[in-house]
Amino acid sequence: MKNKLCIQRHKSNKNSVILFFEEFDIKIPKHLFKKENLILNRCFSSSKLNELRNESEEYYCYEKAIKILKYQRTESELRTKLNGFRSQIIEKIIEKVIKKNYINDLSYMNNLRRIKPNFSSKRLEIFFKSKGINENLIKEFLDNIDDGEALKNKYLKILLKTKVSSQSYMKRDILKKLIQEGFDYNKSYSFINENFTYEYDENEVLKDFYYKTYFKIKGDFKIKSKRWISKAVQKGFKLQDAKKLCEDLEHEDIN
Repeated sequence: MKNKLCIQRHKSNKNSVILFFEEFDIKIPKHLFKKENLILNRCFSSSKLNELRNESEEYYCYEKAIKILKYQRTESELRTKLNGFRSQIIEKIIEKVIKKNYINDLSYMNNLRRIKPNFSSKRLEIFFKSKGINENLIKEFLDNIDDGEALKNKYLKILLKTKVSSQSYMKRDILKKLIQEGFDYNKSYSFINENFTYEYDENEVLKDFYYKTYFKIKGDFKIKSKRWISKAVQKGFKLQDAKKLCEDLEHEDIN
């Protein structure tokens, strides 16, 4: 009876060799094939074969990890992307790359904050959690940062994209967007009031709003005026200013 743990044949490619046994096969790296002198009909004990299998799997797992880490990853992301290898092999390789400092979740968080300077603490927290970073590590990191600079950066970015409208509407719109980005309401409100400068003549802005919207409203003068005034107030313009402008411009149209 043949020994089932003897090499029946082998097949090589560029970097690996497949060893065929009677009932199974295993793939090993070429350097290990040469090192162990794995010739045809070479037989193994179960323990030696397991050792060979483990060493091969560690090699391929580490090789894949290095390719993955060409881009910065978190420990959790690496673990997920190494799915397919045995869990004990994955943990051994992760321990190895951590020791070599190829992966470091704290460094990952610092780098992300550097390249995303307008992210609020809340948005950073959500992002870090989505990357599987330990919650205690996230909390420790966020406890040591200040949102002030990020708030300023985001405010300026939003301000550049904010459409000209009434002063109150623009401030309200900016505040709403800062809250959506995860910034604290009170800090955002105070920052806007301290830094927002309205550089337009609000009456001219209101008049421009009139010409852009009034003639799109259906109905007679009375209905159109009522609906337009309502729109203007929703946009933050004063009721009396909207009424007066509407009356003045309608009077001009009649004349």
